[in-house]
Amino acid sequence: MATITFPDGSQLTSTALTDNQIQTAFQYITAQALGYMTDARPVDIVTGKGSYVCQVVGSANVLYKGLAITGVAIQPESVIESVDYVNSTITLSKSCISDVSTTATVNDPMVWSKVRIGWQPEGQPGPSFDDDTVFVRCSIDDTEYAHMHDVTGSASDDGTKSIQTDVFTRSWKTYWTFYGPNSTDLARALHSILVTIQFVADFLADRNLYVNPEITLPSRSPELFQGRWWERSDLEARFNEQVTETFIVGTVKTVEVKTYTKDGLLNDFTVTTP
Repeated sequence: MATITFPDGSQLTSTALTDNQIQTAFQYITAQALGYMTDARPVDIVTGKGSYVCQVVGSANVLYKGLAITGVAIQPESVIESVDYVNSTITLSKSCISDVSTTATVNDPMVWSKVRIGWQPEGQPGPSFDDDTVFVRCSIDDTEYAHMHDVTGSASDDGTKSIQTDVFTRSWKTYWTFYGPNSTDLARALHSILVTIQFVADFLADRNLYVNPEITLPSRSPELFQGRWWERSDLEARFNEQVTETFIVGTVKTVEVKTYTKDGLLNDFTVTTP
């Protein structure tokens, strides 16, 4: 929520999100929806001295290649090289240094390069041909519904301020551009998740954002770049943001009134507001 104070002392307070706040929210949602680890997460493992393979206690379904892993018996800068989901084991880039049953910590140091809200103007770090990458972009959508306002007026308890409250809806278009060998599957998965997973609805509702469930199916559109055809799929969805703006203007309790004729001052009195 942002507040602007004008030179005359009046104030405008708005719940409207900035472009960066909107895009950051969808960047996080997209990473979560596609199974990327945006935060460090504990995982119980059993290590063997000199072995690259660790047994995961429980399911290994949330783990994937490229995660950084730290903990007792884990060498520094180790990453997960592969995951055996059937046997619940992981293979590390470095061998373990002791036999122990412990809780390690995993995180994805590359998560925000996989789900991006910005484009580099030139050079690196551009996505590679074989990596799955998604770009997220949000923009205002000028819809008829967005022009409807519900304005109410009131006064402060002491009568010194006039308060105008305006509740309206901003419409947003969110675009996802997927690159990589799995771009079509990832676009399809996100399309389903946006309207079926309660976590997404709750996360967005906390920010006064609500998805329009009529989402167009993703489209595959390979892109020719530097003599190679890059796999690409596009997804577009619309969202509504409920915005509340409050405009507060100071009032006066008394005002002096003077009337004049051609001969000069006729009356001079003070009016007091009820």
